[in-house]
Amino acid sequence: MSRRKIVSLILIAVLTVTSIAAVTSCKKEEKAPETLEEYIEQSESAKEELKEISDSMSNDLLDGTIEVQGNDMIMTLKYKETYEESYFSDMKKAMEDKLDEYRSSFSDALSNVEKESGISDIGLKLVVLNGDGAEIYKADLE
Repeated sequence: MSRRKIVSLILIAVLTVTSIAAVTSCKKEEKAPETLEEYIEQSESAKEELKEISDSMSNDLLDGTIEVQGNDMIMTLKYKETYEESYFSDMKKAMEDKLDEYRSSFSDALSNVEKESGISDIGLKLVVLNGDGAEIYKADLE
């Protein structure tokens, strides 16, 4: 897998988290939500924007989705191509190296989400799947 593809994958993750921060700023308070999931559920515009973000995560290389469960945002990226399992360790290493470069961006974006929503302990999880559904990589990006 080329470094360009890995960088594309990481940039999708960074842009997604930044977009989620924008979603939370659209929310008008009703009953104080206890979780990010409740926060999103209380706002039609936030739900709609989250769906748009999720829909925009797919490209020629992979299909992406983002969902919110409790206080966790779970980003799942599934390659359209199926790679041999023998490549997984190299792919994981390259992803870890690139993610380390962007970790502060994730942290800043999550802080913004927490500030806008008033909800603490929000997490971001990344799951990368092979074309056949096998897990290549999983990480907490907090």
